[in-house]
Parts: sequence; structure tokens; C-alpha cells
Amino acid sequence: PIVNHLIKLNSYIRLDWKASSNSDLAFNLFVQTRPSVFKPRIAPGVQWNINAGKHVGFSVNFAGIYDEAPVVPINRFYYSLSNSILVKL
Repeated sequence: PIVNHLIKLNSYIRLDWKASSNSDLAFNLFVQTRPSVFKPRIAPGVQWNINAGKHVGFSVNFAGIYDEAPVVPINRFYYSLSNSILVKL
């Protein structure tokens, strides 16, 4: 079997901001790398929630990941952008 013992550094930061009484934003960033070689994995994310009324809202979400050295042959950067309608009962 193949056995690896690698130390990785993980950092995470999150910022929540209430832009107005009916809108809030959340930003987050995750960074992972090894101390010996700087080939980072960076994952940003943004979520924007908008309340359109007492029972209805709208949400926009972005999530991405950049990997300097992926372990499988894929693109280094990929992302997801989604929109949601929120119904509160």
C-alpha cells in the first residue's frame, strides 16, 4: 500500500454582513497548503440572502475551488452559481 504522511495548513475566514434590514451577505474563504511547498487549494464562497417579504426570499450562492496541483486530471478552477427562492412557512 501507498502511505503518505503530509502536514497541511488549513485556514478559514468568514465575514457576515447585514447590508440592510432585508439583505445579508456571507463571505468565506478556505485555504489549504503544505508548509514545505506552496501549492494552495483555495475555496471562496459568497451567499446573498434577500427577504422580499415576510414569507418569501431570494438567495444567490457562489462556491468555487482552485487547486494548484489536483490529484486527478481536472481543471484547476471550477465553480457553482445557484439561485434559490425561499418560502418561509
